[in-house]
Amino acid sequence: MIKVDGGTALNMDPHRVQAIEKGDLQVWVIKGTGGWTHPVHIHFEEGILLSRGGKAPPAWEKWGKKDMYRIGPENDSTGIIEFAYRSRDFLGQYVQHCHNTMHEDHAMLLRWDASKTGATLIDTPMPTFDGVSFEPALPLTGGVNSNIKAIDGDGIGPNTNAPN
Repeated sequence: MIKVDGGTALNMDPHRVQAIEKGDLQVWVIKGTGGWTHPVHIHFEEGILLSRGGKAPPAWEKWGKKDMYRIGPENDSTGIIEFAYRSRDFLGQYVQHCHNTMHEDHAMLLRWDASKTGATLIDTPMPTFDGVSFEPALPLTGGVNSNIKAIDGDGIGPNTNAPN
């Protein structure tokens, strides 16, 4: 399950979206709990690690572009990370999820959309053996392209309180 902005922990719902506008630099915070290691994977985009547990990342991890971030009690890891992220040229629907197989199999993932500034949410494709239909998408909290301030528990999302 994923908890965003201190809300209720939720399983994946492909209709629920945290939209990210193209080109907006955001600082995201991911915090893991429960004693597990969470290798969180962000599909199709990369970021730069800013801190692990409030400290500068180790030299081998500093300034490298990443699309998977390890959170947890393992060596060279911490329970909370902060990274800079900017959506770029590729607009559309994506997911972020935990690569821990048990978590991944239980839908520990979150949908996000990269869109042009001011765009409406993209409808949710619902595939079947007979083809694909589309259903309305819903913002995770607030309005379309709303900002989510922080992450609690096993969660993913932007920290809008971070410096620009």
